[in-house]
Amino acid sequence: MKRGLILVFPFFLLVLFGAGCSVSSIYSRLGNTAAGFFTHQDTAVVSTSTAAFLSSRLSFSPGDSFSLTQTLFGISAPVDQTDAGQRNITITRFAPGEQVDLTWQMRVERETDASKMAREAYDAGLKAHPTPIGESAPLPPKIVFESVMSTGTIFNIDLARKQTLRLPSYWKEGNYESQDSSVIWMPIEAFRTLMATRQVSVSLGITESPITTLMKTMAMWKTFTAKLRGATGTEDDHQDPDLIQADGEFVLWPISINGTRKIVSAIRARSRYGELIILNNEKNPIVLKFTMNPFSPEAIVGDRGSFVQNFLGYEVTNLHLRQFTD
Repeated sequence: MKRGLILVFPFFLLVLFGAGCSVSSIYSRLGNTAAGFFTHQDTAVVSTSTAAFLSSRLSFSPGDSFSLTQTLFGISAPVDQTDAGQRNITITRFAPGEQVDLTWQMRVERETDASKMAREAYDAGLKAHPTPIGESAPLPPKIVFESVMSTGTIFNIDLARKQTLRLPSYWKEGNYESQDSSVIWMPIEAFRTLMATRQVSVSLGITESPITTLMKTMAMWKTFTAKLRGATGTEDDHQDPDLIQADGEFVLWPISINGTRKIVSAIRARSRYGELIILNNEKNPIVLKFTMNPFSPEAIVGDRGSFVQNFLGYEVTNLHLRQFTD
């Protein structure tokens, strides 16, 4: 079934968005409106300077919280019929521009242990007693799911030196130190470079999949054979897959702070993997939203987690800041 979805899904996207669409135009159709309840009229009454001032004041302190709403194609909506997909974050330590500690919890649907055992017993039974041709095979047991709370703690998130982000859909359960990423904050030095030059190389952690390694190997082989023929590779052959390029102007981005709608200043940037909305705040450059590029090979042929997981993005919603005042 998964393989069938992989083959059919690209054609679905072509029908939905049109074969001639550019990546940027695709993003404009994939939920540009934050949190699903803001319109252009909401941002029209706020000046750029006012939004920038508000962004500069957004900081966290221990006990502050926000939600990461799971998105599919940029649309802030659960991907199933339950409340699964809403990840609640609590900040336990925040040193602006330096380090962050946080805890998170999210309700998820998982197969019960009894259901797993029943399937294992069924498979073992079929192996031990194969069904001859012409006879009816026993029906497989029904898969049973239960709702459980998934939790985790990430500490020592380094905002100053790390050059890798980590999408929430790939966070691990349990308590661990963030040794390899700044999680959902743009690294400070990378943020400064992006502000100054409109581009910077930052990994989204997606390049670690075997399919990407294979694609890079194929690209290297293509370049090697081109050199043997005396030909020159194209610009795309040598483009940094982790390159993030920002728009030339700040965008006004709506968000809920302590239950009130506010407009902040943000940076809209894109890479081959997707689009990022980054808070315009050097001390707190949190990525407010990430939308996966549906035509990214890593999404279509991703091999980690479920097929749907490879397309999941997220959006920061419902900020609760105890020390924030208008």
